[in-house]
Amino acid sequence: MITEVIEYIRTQIETTAIDGAYQDFRPSTEEENVCAVRSLPGGVTTNTLNCNKNYTEQLFSILYRGTKDRLVSLNAIDEAYELLNNQSDIDLTNTKIAHIQAIKPSFAFVDENSIVHYNFNINVIYNKK
Repeated sequence: MITEVIEYIRTQIETTAIDGAYQDFRPSTEEENVCAVRSLPGGVTTNTLNCNKNYTEQLFSILYRGTKDRLVSLNAIDEAYELLNNQSDIDLTNTKIAHIQAIKPSFAFVDENSIVHYNFNINVIYNKK
């Protein structure tokens, strides 16, 4: 289930101005305008949304390696944020995403090559079909 959710997030991001969304990338990569999507440990299973189904609430982190131009980078990550924020009722093959709540992107750092990095997290509530 979690792999399917990550793949959905990556696919959505790739429809924006961001060139690629990977499961991971090394800080030494020379690619610009890409991001990594990772699930953070500790998803919580609850049945508060529906008494008959257990939903998992999982936090994902998206680290974006932009370009040397801060404005271009910020616009690209904002586009990804706007696309993902408040999506709901998404049917995947084996998973149903009830809701995606994104947290506004924030500046992370500038690396040794003057590339701007941003980070944002998304909270996804989903269950197995």
